Amino acid sequence: MTKPLDERFRDAQSALGQMQVALAAQPGKLPPDLSESLTRFADSKSEVNHWLDLFTARKSALRILDQLEHRANEEGVVQWLPRTDGADLPPITVDFRSARILGVQSYVAACWALSDRIASFAGRILCTERQGHNPVHPVELVSGFIGKDAAKSAAAPFMLSMRAAFGWPICVSYAIRNQFIHAADVRYGIEFFEGGTRESGFRIAAKAWNSIEDQARLLGADETQHRRGDTWLSSPADDLRLVLKVCEEDMDDALGVLLGSACQTLKAHLGFMLSED
Repeated sequence: MTKPLDERFRDAQSALGQMQVALAAQPGKLPPDLSESLTRFADSKSEVNHWLDLFTARKSALRILDQLEHRANEEGVVQWLPRTDGADLPPITVDFRSARILGVQSYVAACWALSDRIASFAGRILCTERQGHNPVHPVELVSGFIGKDAAKSAAAPFMLSMRAAFGWPICVSYAIRNQFIHAADVRYGIEFFEGGTRESGFRIAAKAWNSIEDQARLLGADETQHRRGDTWLSSPADDLRLVLKVCEEDMDDALGVLLGSACQTLKAHLGFMLSED
């Protein structure tokens, strides 16, 4: 990872803050409509705080999955939440299989909410007017920058470089997201995990992993589209959590590229418009 994503957030806040200062220093220099548009972009600085909340939520969700099978007792029951509404009440417990589903769903929901919020912001700058400013269908990470139809929305050289560097881990993560958000751990009669007990941990069934790879390919990616070379997981089906962590690292780099490219492009553009270059 070149720089942690939360550091990219601070860089974005700094760039947008500099835009606010530059616009305030030269009132009337730009036509009113243009000035208003650029000010709205600069004021997106406050939106970054919401991304930080999602960043924290994603980290917390991944912690739920760590060692989950070892927190199950011999009957396969996990203490999900302690009770705080009464000293004599027992904790809230769920069976291991349910806890595993809930944990993965929490993680992928937070992960992809964060990804698409950043992609939507970047899309307003880097994508076409039709795609980037569509309030009904905001730009998303896969459809806007990675997937097979992304060239319709983003500049082709930019989109192709994003896909070449990050396409496989992002599309794998998105396929896992679709699996758990829409179907939980069974889809088309195929069990995602090797079993429902704590002994099965997070091992992925062979048919289910093949399906995830097929879905990633249908999204427009292939196995060569990542920057890890020989360090890509050799046995990804051994543990879903390892797959999620590796994909998260690469997705964070991709989101950092998007966010940095968008903010620096916008900042440089404003500098030229104000004759500050």
